Amino acid sequence: MLFFAYMMRVGTVLSWELPEGGTRNMDPLVLRLVGGVAEKGSLQRAAQDCGVSYRHAWGLIGEWSRLLGGPLLATRRGRGAGLAPLGERLLRSSALVQEQFASLRPALEERLAREFPAQPLVAGGLRIAASHDLALLRLKELASDLELDLRIRGSLDALADLAEGRCDLAGFHIEEDHDSTVSMREVLKGFRLIRFVLRKQGLLVACGNPKRIRTLMDLIRPGMRFVNRQRGSGTRLLLDGLLAREGIDPAMIRGYDQEEFTHAAVAATVASGLADAGLGIQAAAQPSGLGFVELATERYYLAGRQASLTSAQVRRLLAMLRSAPVRRALASLPGYDTAGCGRVIETPAAWRKRR
Repeated sequence: MLFFAYMMRVGTVLSWELPEGGTRNMDPLVLRLVGGVAEKGSLQRAAQDCGVSYRHAWGLIGEWSRLLGGPLLATRRGRGAGLAPLGERLLRSSALVQEQFASLRPALEERLAREFPAQPLVAGGLRIAASHDLALLRLKELASDLELDLRIRGSLDALADLAEGRCDLAGFHIEEDHDSTVSMREVLKGFRLIRFVLRKQGLLVACGNPKRIRTLMDLIRPGMRFVNRQRGSGTRLLLDGLLAREGIDPAMIRGYDQEEFTHAAVAATVASGLADAGLGIQAAAQPSGLGFVELATERYYLAGRQASLTSAQVRRLLAMLRSAPVRRALASLPGYDTAGCGRVIETPAAWRKRR
């Protein structure tokens, strides 16, 4: 086993706070986007560099322009975008804070070196490439004594990483008790599966569901705006399967090509009023104050090769998944069920419909 020494270092995460009844923190992405526009002269390019859609970036900039009482960006006809005076002041202020803190860092790190002498740290962790899931993120928080190297990927991308040896486990989800899962048999051939959680997927809608969205057919009504997940994500595959069953042409849905990369981003888009609905998990609705229209129940799995499942790290992970405290914590998330959590099964068993 490899070990290496570490020392405590000091870093900064700049947080701008806006008193609004309570304290509201500015999303760090706002500063990154403003800085990107200053550098690239384009919000589109800044959004790409930050890994978010233009639609999400524009909504976030617009929201904080309203909250701060003036525009952060200035559009220039035929020449992209630049910073408005308020955006320039925000960027200058951010640089000033970082500069002032940098002058204090050496003394702080010297003090921390006395408080936290060098200690051994196990090199490497359990590499998991996985579709975005709030229970999995909660599990990472709970695994204080197990180092999880978690990378968020679409379901198909995560399984591709597993097949090519770039991770130890791959997280993906499929609709429970439906034959549409048959298309994944070849993808999963040779892998074993760990049952993680059951979760509910459905339409995230504005609080009170003012547009009265009840089914997927409602998405093709005139004036409806939808926000989708990216190609290759399990949620996108679920949506396409549900639309096919209902005989709905995706081209009839306004916003089908508007993509976000996480359930939280879909929820934020709906909450900001930029879309009337988006497909996501029930647990993503509550933090944003959204309504939820249930459409399907999914099983989330962790796939791995036999050799990986017998490693000490995976055995510790399985013990966690089977423990009562962890299962209670995961089941407390809205729309989640931990029945069968931590059970290892052969791939064919995943396709047998429950009686």
